[in-house]
Amino acid sequence: MEQTTVLSSWDNSTSNEEISTRTLHQVGATLIATLGFIANTLILIAILKAKLYRQNVILFVLNLVINNALVCVTSLPYIAVMAFSYSGEVNLALCQFMGYITYSITASELLGLNLVAINRYFLIVRYSTYLEIYNKKKNIAIMIAVSWFVYPILMVFPATNVWGSLSYDRYRFFCHPFKANDSFGKFFVGFALLTTVPLIIFGYISILPKVFKTNQQVNQTRSRSVITKSTADRPRKRDVRLVSLVIVLLSTFCFMYLPFAIMSIIDPNTSLYDPKIHIGFLYVAWAHCLVNPLLYAVMNRQIRRATKDLFLVPGGKDAVSGITMVNHSRTDLASNDTGVSTRI
Repeated sequence: MEQTTVLSSWDNSTSNEEISTRTLHQVGATLIATLGFIANTLILIAILKAKLYRQNVILFVLNLVINNALVCVTSLPYIAVMAFSYSGEVNLALCQFMGYITYSITASELLGLNLVAINRYFLIVRYSTYLEIYNKKKNIAIMIAVSWFVYPILMVFPATNVWGSLSYDRYRFFCHPFKANDSFGKFFVGFALLTTVPLIIFGYISILPKVFKTNQQVNQTRSRSVITKSTADRPRKRDVRLVSLVIVLLSTFCFMYLPFAIMSIIDPNTSLYDPKIHIGFLYVAWAHCLVNPLLYAVMNRQIRRATKDLFLVPGGKDAVSGITMVNHSRTDLASNDTGVSTRI
């Protein structure tokens, strides 16, 4: 028998605030789901077509792309349908199932970010250990599998009401573990932050001294040699790109995730702050599904080229402009995008 609850305090036309809140969901969920699915699908096809997944770091990026694509075809469409067709009745069984799926997927992305950070750390800081770990495909498969299993296991507790619960939030059109304001919600956020933020910060901060040291070595080499300025500047420019990528990754993560997580803890029942503030932070967090593929496509040369190649027709012409493009050499495409070491 279908489990349904009737929320008589919520009516389609009771107030302008409720209408505006629902409109935010209609526009936000539909827009991010559509654009996010297109962007992630293009990146996914580009990586597969160019076989970039043979590189470890690109394989981890592919893992993130799949994660974001799943959100765009499950969670966001559900919210959009709820916002467009809501009539005061909620199928709690379906709502709780979608809540379980959503928080399992989105939280697993945090561990996916960890995998990228750990990969960069060992590649640049501890290369000998990197070879021991990442030369074995079995190790990589275990890492990715663990990143997908941890949070689905944790979410079983609120899904079965053993610890916490997945309660319906009429402002979010969703069931989530923070509504009950119990210990599980606080544990969930704390666990997610403590297993992600310190590790990512440590990993990338450890990389910076190595980058700066490499930069100094380049300057010393330039002063003792007669190599051209353009040739000497190449490693330096690559170092700058890497530092920029580090800053962008950290800034994007903090900007998009932390406000929503903090708000969920300090105001789980949406009683202290305007619901529209909650929804705003919610869609800033959801927007990562669109921002992530754009970020990697813009800042990773190999993915950018592979994506551009999708729009080339036979003969090397751009499908949109008709301009003939120059094919990239295999050696160039296989080079490491960080520029610190080509040994991937």
